[in-house]
Amino acid sequence: NSIATGTALGTGAATDYIGYAWNSYFDGYITEVIAFSDALDATERTRVESYLAIKYGMTLDQTAPQNYTDGQNNIIWDGTANSAYAMDITGIGIDTCTGLNHLQSKSVNSSAIIDISNASTLDGGDFVVFGSNGGSTIDRSTNTPIGYDERIERIWSADITGTPGTVDLCFDRNALPGLNPDPNKIAVLTSASSDFSAAAAFNSVTITASTV
Repeated sequence: NSIATGTALGTGAATDYIGYAWNSYFDGYITEVIAFSDALDATERTRVESYLAIKYGMTLDQTAPQNYTDGQNNIIWDGTANSAYAMDITGIGIDTCTGLNHLQSKSVNSSAIIDISNASTLDGGDFVVFGSNGGSTIDRSTNTPIGYDERIERIWSADITGTPGTVDLCFDRNALPGLNPDPNKIAVLTSASSDFSAAAAFNSVTITASTV
């Protein structure tokens, strides 16, 4: 899974092909092709790549922190501020400028365990974009608020743009071995930092055979 940009089509009498060059060809699927009449500058390319990354649940290369921007160049994911949470970046949002209407998302990466959906007031210009620190979902941390003995080591950070309201988070239960089967003893902890000793707990939880 990858996003490729910057390919220029030729001019003149020659025939241009996508996914084919001389005696070799791309053996796979191309999900979407976007063509422009002029070469894009760096800012425009970021907007296009962000649109594709959000739409298809793909994480842009964060070797050097990279922002995600909407069609009006507003930052919807701050790559520098969230550099510790550069894994499995994905999100939901509506962007009237690009026609993006993405209401449910899960990163295509095999390490991703969260599906996000059902934003209560999602409208044009609203986004929820998040990524993780790649921490273990098996090992436990005791950095928790009173009333909770342990949490998984994986932490997610979210950038919220506009007023998307509340959302539903669905976790892959198979990635959470040893999970207490009592929904009254499970919660999502939220904190303004990576210190969860005074975190707020949201424990409206439903458990099925495969999800939490």
